[in-house]
Amino acid sequence: MLKKQRMRSQKGFTLVELIISVALGIAAVSAIMFFYISTLSSSYTTLKSSKLNQELSTAIAIVVQDIKRAGFVGGTIDPKLNPFNEFGETSLRLFDSNASTKPVALADINSASFTTANWFSDCVLFSYDLDKDQILDADEYFGYRMTSDGDFQIHLYNGVPPVNSCANNANWQSLIDKDEIIVTNFVVSLEDSNCINVEASKSSAAYNCYIIEPSIGDTTVEELVVEITLDGKLVGDDVSLSLNQRAKIRNPIVRIR
Repeated sequence: MLKKQRMRSQKGFTLVELIISVALGIAAVSAIMFFYISTLSSSYTTLKSSKLNQELSTAIAIVVQDIKRAGFVGGTIDPKLNPFNEFGETSLRLFDSNASTKPVALADINSASFTTANWFSDCVLFSYDLDKDQILDADEYFGYRMTSDGDFQIHLYNGVPPVNSCANNANWQSLIDKDEIIVTNFVVSLEDSNCINVEASKSSAAYNCYIIEPSIGDTTVEELVVEITLDGKLVGDDVSLSLNQRAKIRNPIVRIR
């Protein structure tokens, strides 16, 4: 009799209890897995965003710091005779990518052929005295551009004679790995630049030589201000970023009209 009573007291889970326990266990594991996957996905997206930010931030910083040097010449020289800042030839100037001809003179805003579009471009060229010898060498022509397939490139001398255009040649080299990052927009703007006619009074409208055309023989000083926009995205991904920086060129263009 005692043995039968012990057997009756040792009951297991009922089928309903077992099903509820399994369901709760599955729910708990699912919640943990969902949280883990969400965290992993968020971390992965953060890492990709961080990589894109680092690459584009480095690229735009390089561009800004390099462009600031435009027109620099070592030692003392008459600014009007600076071979690294000759207007329309070695000074900072804008082109359309792959353009083989010079653009309308950016500083001649009052010329009949000028349009506001000339203040914006996806390719910029300039030069500066890298070795500080006051001689313009083949490796002292620099530039940046975006190609139609999203490749962001820097102009570095590679044995091919430099040309005053953004035409394709061996001097253009990728600055960002386009297999990882596509540049979707690169714009250099000079619309906030200033032109001063030193022959005119400050109170005169002619003092601004972007408004009033200077007379022949007038000396003008053009202070270039660049605003750079660089947009990009990861290849095969929706992660994108847009950066913008502004800088004043340290060496104004001084010329006699």
